Amino acid sequence: MNISNKDLMGTFESLGENCEFGLVQRRCGAEPLGLLRFSSAPLPKLVKALDARFSGMGMPAAITVKVSPNGSEYMVLDACFGFEYHAWVLVEEKSPEAVHQRECRRVPFLVRKLIEDLTGGEKIFVYHGMVPLHVDDAFRLLASMQQYGPATLMWVELADEDAPAGTVEWLVPGLLKAHVDRFAPGDNAHDFSLDVWIDICRKAYTMAREGFLPARASTVDMRPKTRYMGYVDEANRSCVIGWVANEADWNQSLLVEILVNGVSAAMCEANQYRAGLEKIHPDATGRYEFKFDFAEPLTESNDPKIEVRVARSDYYLRASS
Repeated sequence: MNISNKDLMGTFESLGENCEFGLVQRRCGAEPLGLLRFSSAPLPKLVKALDARFSGMGMPAAITVKVSPNGSEYMVLDACFGFEYHAWVLVEEKSPEAVHQRECRRVPFLVRKLIEDLTGGEKIFVYHGMVPLHVDDAFRLLASMQQYGPATLMWVELADEDAPAGTVEWLVPGLLKAHVDRFAPGDNAHDFSLDVWIDICRKAYTMAREGFLPARASTVDMRPKTRYMGYVDEANRSCVIGWVANEADWNQSLLVEILVNGVSAAMCEANQYRAGLEKIHPDATGRYEFKFDFAEPLTESNDPKIEVRVARSDYYLRASS
């Protein structure tokens, strides 16, 4: 693959949780613009922001500029979703008012750019948590991303016996899981495993261009272990509406995968309230509905075959009568 490390890193964008991958890009000579590249973005805050389309972020009243704990640089706090990030401005270089004015111009632009990148489906987005994520957390993040379009996520965790450092594998369409030997220590963000980061990015870059290969998706057990109930109420070129619940856990919100002509098109969470569903069982909450709008109406010349199944299972929802 004839692509320089600098150009390779420009095809990725960090969603957090910290600035490690942004520094990896910098070490490779790449300085792509990214809203969350140097942010503290814990998963719950990130998902909330994605679901809200980052509404209000970048408004003057939502931006607070403060001095870092070591007193050397400015940090910026977003009041809308709680992100905190480096301004990369030393205290002797500018006043806090000047940094505030800059961020009021910069953040709305970066919000628009991130939404465009999520919608376009060309970049690979990177996320690793400060603590290990459960696979359901990664699927929840992917579902929030794919509300915008065919986004691809590379979820990064530490290597283990089953997945050595450098392993990259497909879990489902749009979701790659990669493994590194170590993350940078908390007291030295620049001490990261550069060669392994470059290795997994090269592999992910190639795999994303090849497309989803089911033979590699071996780490997620697709066999149903629970009993589901639910239906598809409407499925057309513009939207899909239905509901599904797990009879083994009425408090659980399930992820559903939408397939068009047998190909995975998106995932979304069935967590919206629908009157009447709380009556299907004494423990039911009623929050089992899903509504998904295609970013662009389907354009197949013949009627497209739209199917919905519970994510990571072979349970397909039937059409309601």
